[in-house]
Amino acid sequence: MAVETVLGNISNAAKGLVILFSSMAPFVENKGSILLAAALHLKWYLAYFASSIGSFLPIPFLLHSGDKGKKRLEGNRVGKKFASSADRFINSHRRFFDRYGCFALLLIVSVPFTGVGCWLAAFLSKVIGLDRRQSAAAIFLGIVI
Repeated sequence: MAVETVLGNISNAAKGLVILFSSMAPFVENKGSILLAAALHLKWYLAYFASSIGSFLPIPFLLHSGDKGKKRLEGNRVGKKFASSADRFINSHRRFFDRYGCFALLLIVSVPFTGVGCWLAAFLSKVIGLDRRQSAAAIFLGIVI
């Protein structure tokens, strides 16, 4: 059965929940869930609201997570080289990241390419060491844009 026939007979609220949960997935986020909402014939304002909220829901958890990602990255030889070169780059451009880091996050999230969005921005915020609240605000504004 096609997705449209299965989901075509359900209410707008249930379609909104499908959009909300699909927008929480990395690489899909709000850009992919908007396409799904169009396929489900959901009204544009419901699709926008559900995808925006769903895209932002994992961000506080991602920003408050520990440094497990960096430890996993440094677990192999290639990851160690990447982590050390990233640390050198960040340290040599610390002043730039302190000044324009949150604006860069906003731009990363608002670029209309699937896969480049809030999950990547949360990861970059952790790697660069930006303030969590400012990063969350910048990511949210990028999602809304």
